[in-house]
Amino acid sequence: PTQAPAPTEAPPEFATPTQAPAPAEAPPEFATPTQAPAPAEAPPEFATSTQAPAPAEAPTTTQAPPSDDIVARARASVEAGRTAQGNMIVFFGTKGGAGTSTVATNVSLAIAQRGHQTILFDLCPYTGAIPSLLGLQIEHSITDLFTSGKAVQEGLETVLATHTSGLRVLSAGETFEDGTASSSDIDALVKTLSTSSGYVLFDMPAYPSDINKAVLRECVMVILVADTGPDTAARVKSTVALLGRLGIEQHHLRLAIVERAGPASEEELASIESSIGVPIAGVIPFDANSCIEAQEQGVPVFSSKPRSAMAWALRGLADEILALVWARL
Repeated sequence: PTQAPAPTEAPPEFATPTQAPAPAEAPPEFATPTQAPAPAEAPPEFATSTQAPAPAEAPTTTQAPPSDDIVARARASVEAGRTAQGNMIVFFGTKGGAGTSTVATNVSLAIAQRGHQTILFDLCPYTGAIPSLLGLQIEHSITDLFTSGKAVQEGLETVLATHTSGLRVLSAGETFEDGTASSSDIDALVKTLSTSSGYVLFDMPAYPSDINKAVLRECVMVILVADTGPDTAARVKSTVALLGRLGIEQHHLRLAIVERAGPASEEELASIESSIGVPIAGVIPFDANSCIEAQEQGVPVFSSKPRSAMAWALRGLADEILALVWARL
């Protein structure tokens, strides 16, 4: 018995558990979970979530500003509304120095860059803000148009200045005032503008001249530009009342808040919106240094500081305006 065959001589099928065939010898289909094919060997369509495409491969909407829904609607309007005519939008300051010209200029550029034919009509020529913001030399004005003897439809193109972006600019001229043109000529100009470009934006002073009233009668939207401060709500209410007397219904109004006095809290913005009854279309963080630098360069903030918070907010306001107009078409 002591000379019995050693266990090592036993047939393989009677090997002790410790000598059982190693898992590596098992057929592949019976491999243990730890030996399952590595995720890298799986077909691409079954790749694990950690192997998902990098964000850079995702749709470009992931790189858009926070208002993704607004951007999506605006893009839809660009595709479906390139031939739309007569979208006249007024930027109306609630006080001097609120930033109306800056907002109107940058929003006009943003709309033009979305693929729309756009005209910016400067009805505040005494300030000279729009030519300096765009680095444009304005040689002609509507005064030249009305005194040329040409029909409005024929002479309009001769008094438009064109920016490198494709945005076209029209100036009222320093000598234009009530009486310079007849009411029929003014009406003809407004009608011609509404049919000559997809979007016509107006930088309008807060007084009821003949041409201002003619434009307000035909506009689809008025953007009230206000800065932040303790009297913001009172000034906006006063402006809303003025526009009401000129026939502008409140549902055509939107607010653009320029944060000159620093960032406004959500509570402050909600209070302004609810007390006035006019929705806020955009809140623009004010960057004085960027504005000064842009004006010295003769370019708008939209172009000089395209990644700044102010530029993003201005683009967002343009997209919101496009979406609102498109919803009304």
